[in-house]
Amino acid sequence: MRAVRSLGLRAAAVVAAAALMLVATACGGRPQSEAVPTTPLTAGSNEKLAPSMQAFAQRLLRENGSLMTDKQRKVVESVTKSGKVSVAEYEESLSDYKQCMLSRGYKEIIFIDIGEGLKVEAGHMEGSRDRETKYRNDMGECMDLHYGTIDTIYRSQVGNTSLLLNHYEAVADCLKKADLVPSSYTGDQYRKEYNDWVMSDSNNKQWTFSYSKDNYAKANVCVFANGRLDVNPDWPKEQLW
Repeated sequence: MRAVRSLGLRAAAVVAAAALMLVATACGGRPQSEAVPTTPLTAGSNEKLAPSMQAFAQRLLRENGSLMTDKQRKVVESVTKSGKVSVAEYEESLSDYKQCMLSRGYKEIIFIDIGEGLKVEAGHMEGSRDRETKYRNDMGECMDLHYGTIDTIYRSQVGNTSLLLNHYEAVADCLKKADLVPSSYTGDQYRKEYNDWVMSDSNNKQWTFSYSKDNYAKANVCVFANGRLDVNPDWPKEQLW
């Protein structure tokens, strides 16, 4: 398994999509997808990304505004007042990203529905080194232009409404709000359970989480919303070339 990396908010979405080239099982086997928390792993439990969603949008505008199309910038500017990205705005930003990639010569762009409206680009059949380099560059540019910042806000809106800075605390808070774990559940508990899951014998996998295995899909929304992506091998793969 590749090491966990804590990335800036702009970079996290790009690397998360690239990580889909790696495969990890959702309910068995050792996860191999790259973990890319949008929130740091070591921040204090009460530290926040921003005091409010409006302030978070203002921060992202300062950091990424020069990279966006006018269309994406206007959506983010509206969030500085409303504190919310609509489903229609999120879906349209995905559509704009897809068109951006198709216009650069890729045959198809497929989105996987993670749940609660959250989507991520599917992995693809690996190409030559030159093709992969071009894909990563194109993906990063199209994300920056059309939906990277909208996606960051929308994922926080779905799975980190408290805007907690610590990745594990953010996941634990989301799991509690979804009534999947007891109210006493902590980020430290989630971190231990996740690490135990990763390190357990792939030939004799034991369920290590406090939430029911039947609720994996619901819990995965919380995990993905906060930047960790475990890829299901049954998901379709793009044929880009």
